[in-house]
Amino acid sequence: MTSKNYLTVQELADHLNVEPRYVYGKVSRDTIPFERLGKSIRFLKTDMLEWIEKFDIRYHGEALTWREIPQGKK
Repeated sequence: MTSKNYLTVQELADHLNVEPRYVYGKVSRDTIPFERLGKSIRFLKTDMLEWIEKFDIRYHGEALTWREIPQGKK
């Protein structure tokens, strides 16, 4: 397991262009695939890409899409 394959809440929020509280809400309702690594919440990138493709996920009425973040930028 390499950390490059896993995303933090903030990294996932950045990729989805949503607020971190949206991600935490999905985790608390168990409506998003995630793993606990100790006290940390992590998301497998391949699971997230599949989750977005499989479900019509909406944020403020807009469909979520994945956006690549240039390395070293947020």
